[in-house]
Amino acid sequence: MAAIVDRQNVDFLLFEVLGLDGLIQHERFSHLDRTVIGQAMDSAQAIAVEVFQPSASKLDQNPPVAVNGKVSASEDITRALRAYAEAGLPAQGFDHEQGGLQFPFVLTQAINGMFNTANLPLFNYWLLTTAAANLLQTFGTDAQKQTFAAPMIEGRWTGTMCLSEPQAGSSLSDITTRAQEVGDGTYHQGHQDVDLGRGA
Repeated sequence: MAAIVDRQNVDFLLFEVLGLDGLIQHERFSHLDRTVIGQAMDSAQAIAVEVFQPSASKLDQNPPVAVNGKVSASEDITRALRAYAEAGLPAQGFDHEQGGLQFPFVLTQAINGMFNTANLPLFNYWLLTTAAANLLQTFGTDAQKQTFAAPMIEGRWTGTMCLSEPQAGSSLSDITTRAQEVGDGTYHQGHQDVDLGRGA
């Protein structure tokens, strides 16, 4: 099995180059120290190597299929998602008051980088779940946060992102936008091509 990470280099980058030691001196991260961080990294690496990586080629060869109106997928997917959730990793970047572990972003990136390397298609389940939970925590009502975000942060639910346009499907780079200026500084869907990315 190929190595997915050189921990000596990662630890050097985290502590010596990126200054994680200084970051965890701040009150927000005072619950962390090198020992706790090392244990989190060790646990994540073990799951990535022992659970995510071995299933990568198998899942490529046996993708989910629709059978009689239901999706049939490999048990390896369930096993990997459960292992990540049981380790508490869906909560790593969220605040304590949101049920999270309140890890600094740089640490979550180091941890999740191991899963990206081990099996990115499978890890996308958790990447999209984190995105959905963050969206709800930022813009959702209290009821939505409790109903939807909390189970995602706990790792009981997964979330997704649905992007589709008639002419582009889910290919974001192919999406085009049409808008018509109303006159009061706002736009409505119309026939005038507008490059919204340039502030038109």
